[in-house]
Amino acid sequence: MARQAFFTGLIYDDNDNLLETATIGNDSFYIVDDSGFRRHIDSREVDEKIVRLFTDQIDGNEEYLANAAANMTGKTDLFSMAMFKSQLKNIDKEIEAMFRQGPPPGLAEFLGMAGFKVNIDMHGNIVNVIMPQAPDSDDQ
Repeated sequence: MARQAFFTGLIYDDNDNLLETATIGNDSFYIVDDSGFRRHIDSREVDEKIVRLFTDQIDGNEEYLANAAANMTGKTDLFSMAMFKSQLKNIDKEIEAMFRQGPPPGLAEFLGMAGFKVNIDMHGNIVNVIMPQAPDSDDQ
């Protein structure tokens, strides 16, 4: 089974042009137009950089996030709390499993509707990220 790009429709070049994706063999690529030359950037490399942006926000906030997940799901028992905390503490293993299984259904669509957008250069380096954020509590 071919690997899929996780963020199809959300990745732009540094001139703000939406990038196409392509699959060659079992590998997926974001395609950057470099003055007519179509550079194929390994989607896994770009996707890992983007996922790291999310996971960096988890570090140090596992307890808060586990409590929030428990409250959102209504599973506040001891075993569910332990499961949420374990998943957050072992987030790297969870992410590796996600890369093996493919992106969760609707991930790119959900992020796109929330305003998420990433610009990369012709080498796959992240140039700019627009990441939706929760409003400040005093903005309500």
